[in-house]
Amino acid sequence: MSQRNLSFDYAKGIGIIIVVFAHLWRGIDGAGLLKDVPQNWFYALSSSSTIWSMPAFFFVSGALYSGTMERRHGLKEVGGKFDGIFYPYIIWSLIIGAFEVIGSGYTNGSTSPYALLSFPWAPRSIFWFLYALFEAFLLTELLIFLTSPRTARLILPAIGVALLILWKPVNLPFALSEFQMSFIYFAIGVFIAPFLRKEQISHAGITVISLAGILATLYVFHITFNERTYSFRSVTPNATPIAITVLIAFFLFCYSLPAKKLGWLSTLGERSMDIYLIHLLLIAPARIALHKIFGITNIYIILLIGIPVGVFGSLLAADLLRKMGLGWVFSPPQKISLKRMLS
Repeated sequence: MSQRNLSFDYAKGIGIIIVVFAHLWRGIDGAGLLKDVPQNWFYALSSSSTIWSMPAFFFVSGALYSGTMERRHGLKEVGGKFDGIFYPYIIWSLIIGAFEVIGSGYTNGSTSPYALLSFPWAPRSIFWFLYALFEAFLLTELLIFLTSPRTARLILPAIGVALLILWKPVNLPFALSEFQMSFIYFAIGVFIAPFLRKEQISHAGITVISLAGILATLYVFHITFNERTYSFRSVTPNATPIAITVLIAFFLFCYSLPAKKLGWLSTLGERSMDIYLIHLLLIAPARIALHKIFGITNIYIILLIGIPVGVFGSLLAADLLRKMGLGWVFSPPQKISLKRMLS
């Protein structure tokens, strides 16, 4: 049995905490609670969250896929990715969309029944990520079919660069704009995975230096040069060099963390999909309750309570749904599993 790369789990665990923070932070702003916070700081934190977390998730997805792509590819693998990525995209787009329709006028986000049913070509809210990630797998599988796994690995980064060059600041259907921005990180993960070590470095000095490098890079980019990614969904080309710099430092940071004593963080990484799918249903009600019912306007208190609710509450909710026999909201029953049908 191959050794698990803990740095990937740590990266996903930290990344999902940042994602929950970013969505809660933007919700706080939408509720008008950031009036005393300079606008450039709001954008700096939102942009930093995107630059830090999104490339990491695409990179890890590509790296994990790379480890098995020589022996596991083709229609069966596409079916597995559909079951694991696009199926939950469909289910949770409908669930979150339904709550937005019901909560129109009460929450920051609202939608119409038509917009709810447009999910096949217009991903809503945070679920663009699953759509674009599935497209990344499809493109890679197509390339493997046309060439070979080894050739595909070599030319994927060039395709990622070409997609960035062709990117235009317009909203395209089928999450194509987000796909263009994000594919480079998936491609880098596929390309570099064979060269990555699996053992932790576990060095406190590297931990401090790499984290300081991340924070300093983001501060200089956002505050000193007043730049940012112009999409909170993914990283626009102007910020790509910064995102790659942060990505390198971030994984050095993750490799430097101890192999033991951080089981809770690796668990968050392993279950990051559960948190990703559910957290919006928890952080918005938590924020509204704290603000409207308890009269709390201190953003630090809202963040201090809202982030754990979004992270750990999502895990509890996922466990409860599975115990209630509702595991089909996360993965398809065997009868409708595309992977099973194709195998």
